[in-house]
Amino acid sequence: MRLKQVSLAAAISVVAGLTTATVGLTGPVAWADADNTAALPLSHYAHMMVDGAHQHLFFSQGAGTTGIVVTDLSGTPVTTIDGEQGADGLALSADGKTLYAALTDGDAIAAIDTATLTETGRVGTGTASAPVSVAQAGGKVWYSYTADDGEGTVGSLDPSAADPAPTPQPVMPHWPPPPSSARAAGCSR
Repeated sequence: MRLKQVSLAAAISVVAGLTTATVGLTGPVAWADADNTAALPLSHYAHMMVDGAHQHLFFSQGAGTTGIVVTDLSGTPVTTIDGEQGADGLALSADGKTLYAALTDGDAIAAIDTATLTETGRVGTGTASAPVSVAQAGGKVWYSYTADDGEGTVGSLDPSAADPAPTPQPVMPHWPPPPSSARAAGCSR
């Protein structure tokens, strides 16, 4: 089920919970003021990623959309990164300098600079591959997509290569839908 709007209080509560659970921060509990809520500028909701270093939240909106909404940690809109066709799964690089986005409608993985909030590169994953999930691990970007046989599988790319190229993982089994990659930070549907 896709949500039409996400309240600011809900987004802040999720971020606070993830930060405490993921990083192990301790301290007084923060409560969002229920009377101080605002709808985020989202037509759909697919995935959220927290960039604590740059104090940003990234919201992808899934198939049929063209942008990633960026807010500050209080939920105030900063910008929308346009041209990201069907941005769905999101992942941060290990150094936090790059946000990777699975572009379901763009058959690609986009790399976005987290300081300038601009796309710096894009790697095609194949016609009708429709990647939906992305994760960064072991120096590679892993993504799930639809293979030529119509089944879901995974692939990877090496972002440090001079000309990154998608690498299907032929030894992996195929599933009816593409699998969801592990997401260490952020939240998903």
